[in-house]
Amino acid sequence: MISIFNSIFSFKGFIGRKRFIAATVIIITIQLLCMLAITENNQAYKALNIIIFISSISMISFLIRRLHDLGLSGWLVIPVLLIEIILILFHIIYLYFLIIIIYSILCIKKRNI
Repeated sequence: MISIFNSIFSFKGFIGRKRFIAATVIIITIQLLCMLAITENNQAYKALNIIIFISSISMISFLIRRLHDLGLSGWLVIPVLLIEIILILFHIIYLYFLIIIIYSILCIKKRNI
């Protein structure tokens, strides 16, 4: 059990291409299922977010080890994560303004009726 934990959350060493792709598919599937479950069940919101967080850390671990396998530094994962965070923030801001615009249109139509 400890060796499985160390292989998932270890930031040292290497990982082959096939194992990296398999781990990525599994982690993305787990995260998507958790996100679907969050939308259907608000009771398990905290637990599912913890699962998503833990799987994200393991994905970062696999990404760092894949960079090591390519002969690159694991620190190169930081710009990737920063770009990802910026894209998520832009997406959230876009959705926020989209909701405001839709709400405004509905209010205008309701007044005209």
